Amino acid sequence: MRLKKVSKVSIIIVFLACILSVFYFNSKTIMFSSNMDKGIDNYWNDKVSIKEVKDFEVYGKKFKLVLSTPINNEKYKYLNCYEEKMNGLYYKSYRAAEQGESNSLFTFSTIFVNDVVDSSKENYFTIVYGYNKDSEVVSYEIKVSEQEKSIVSNVSSKEYFIDAFKGHIQDIVKVIGEDGNDKIKVFED
Repeated sequence: MRLKKVSKVSIIIVFLACILSVFYFNSKTIMFSSNMDKGIDNYWNDKVSIKEVKDFEVYGKKFKLVLSTPINNEKYKYLNCYEEKMNGLYYKSYRAAEQGESNSLFTFSTIFVNDVVDSSKENYFTIVYGYNKDSEVVSYEIKVSEQEKSIVSNVSSKEYFIDAFKGHIQDIVKVIGEDGNDKIKVFED
């Protein structure tokens, strides 16, 4: 009798391990930390190089933001936003964006967060990401809806960067270049 129970439990464990293996190697919507490169390659159907990873928590949810580029085109950018599940055991694809074929260094994406309990608050967060290899930009300043003061971010020492803010961008106040001049045009094509 006990041997039959152990046998059934063993079969269930093997079955679950097989299912997890399929997700581990093939899923475009599920990612494990240990196969992040492969998961993003699968998502974009392209061989990518991960440039920046950032963990971000907002509205009681944890996200992993990943900025990558195709191996053969470092100015083309892929942004993946994954929601953490089961305390980081795996991540589920939440949103993705791509930007390329333009001269823009910076891009931003506003993401709507589902299942926010307090409906009196906005349920958005904004990701600002970019390519700054030649250090054209030293810092940028933006006004975000959930903040009273403008937010200033220094990106001079970063080749690629990701910043995330609760709320949505209300205004791009200024983008300061190495020469001290406003380079607001980096947000434009």
